[in-house]
Amino acid sequence: MGKTVPAKKTAVDDVSQKLFIGTMLSLSWQMAIAVLVPTVGGYQLDNHFKTDPYLTLVGLTLSVIGSVLIIKRALNDLNVYMMADNAADAAGTKATPPKK
Repeated sequence: MGKTVPAKKTAVDDVSQKLFIGTMLSLSWQMAIAVLVPTVGGYQLDNHFKTDPYLTLVGLTLSVIGSVLIIKRALNDLNVYMMADNAADAAGTKATPPKK
């Protein structure tokens, strides 16, 4: 059987991969903060006011809402870049990540 030759990487592939990795690393710490701060804060407030488990549940609810918003923003950022990348491919130019 014939050997398959792997496709050569291009500069655009490297930029896309770096952008994706950077976005995921940013997403990971943002998610950690969005989940831990409201949850731990709710737990501490429950202990202080003796309202177990109501404020912890409020914190968890805020965590879910915050997580959804963070993921939505990250997906929008990646979509903007991918649309610019596709337009650059069609025009035969190099795409650059969108500026914030």
